[in-house]
Amino acid sequence: REFVQDSMDNEVEHLRRLKHPGIVRIFPIQHAGDIPNLPYSAKAVALPGQPLFSVMEHLTGGSLSDLIAAGPLDIGMALEIGRSIAATLDYLHSRERVHLDLKPDNILFRKPVTIGQPVEPVLIDFGIARNVGQPGLTAVTAYYAAPERLRYNQPPEAALPTPAMDIYSLGVILYEMLTGHLPFKGRPSKGLTEEIVRGLQRPPSRLRREVNPDLDDLVARMMSKYPAQRPTAEQAAMRLEEIAIRGGYLPRYPSPNNVGQVLKQARRHRPGGGPVDIFFTVAAILLFFFAVGTYPYWKGEITFSVDGWATLIMNISDVIAGQLVPGLVEGIQSLIRWAVQQSSQLWGQASVIIR
Repeated sequence: REFVQDSMDNEVEHLRRLKHPGIVRIFPIQHAGDIPNLPYSAKAVALPGQPLFSVMEHLTGGSLSDLIAAGPLDIGMALEIGRSIAATLDYLHSRERVHLDLKPDNILFRKPVTIGQPVEPVLIDFGIARNVGQPGLTAVTAYYAAPERLRYNQPPEAALPTPAMDIYSLGVILYEMLTGHLPFKGRPSKGLTEEIVRGLQRPPSRLRREVNPDLDDLVARMMSKYPAQRPTAEQAAMRLEEIAIRGGYLPRYPSPNNVGQVLKQARRHRPGGGPVDIFFTVAAILLFFFAVGTYPYWKGEITFSVDGWATLIMNISDVIAGQLVPGLVEGIQSLIRWAVQQSSQLWGQASVIIR
């Protein structure tokens, strides 16, 4: 009971200071009368034992564990979920906080996962969250725990909370989304710790051929047994997005609104339509999004960095060269998705003019 109360107090303390769409929201509790500072937890005086309670937002989309229970996720969907979680961790870590209990049960969706709609994963259960370097780890979910949290023959400071611990857990989750299996087969009482400390032995591609070497490499780095070799949350988010775009890993949206199906229908009903026609169609789409994204520049409101222009040009050449030839429809989908993302990024990218 003492652990439960301490865990709840800790969760309330963290959540009331964190404001991000990827983190569950907590609300102050309304009381009768004029109270200047409303509390975020209170005793339920009408219940036996008067337990503490808090009020959080209602998330209706189910858990990530529910999705994984149905089998491996579509690779594009897994990357999209992973990128969103990594972006949330980037926010959390920038505020010197570590979750320490990342697992599919603690990742809910704000609304049901629907075909053709963006996913909105939300982190919950900050009961054992800590500030970076703050001692007091009292619980662990072994299957998702970084090896430095499980080693017993090491100095105490090695187990102090770090952002790298969350990155390891996200790597395990990504592995599980891609394959439908945990990376380690042992049980907590039968060699699991030894397996985790030894390190990842089977890359995701061993269980799923569609996983490319870049994705294998990222999962391996996120799950490195050496914390310093793991990417930051920001690096992981950027790499996941890059792999999704360059690898053509787009979430499958088998609905009538699917861009690929629309383009197929256009080719089927247009006399004389061919790759050249579709190329110019794609070029027109890219030009439209580029114009939208650069509108503030032409108005003189912002300027673009040299890196931004270089990335834009490189991505256009990479995507066209790597996608249109082997798979025309998939390449077009990648181009359109990239154009939307790039235009929105350029819209908000202000920089100093380099003379």
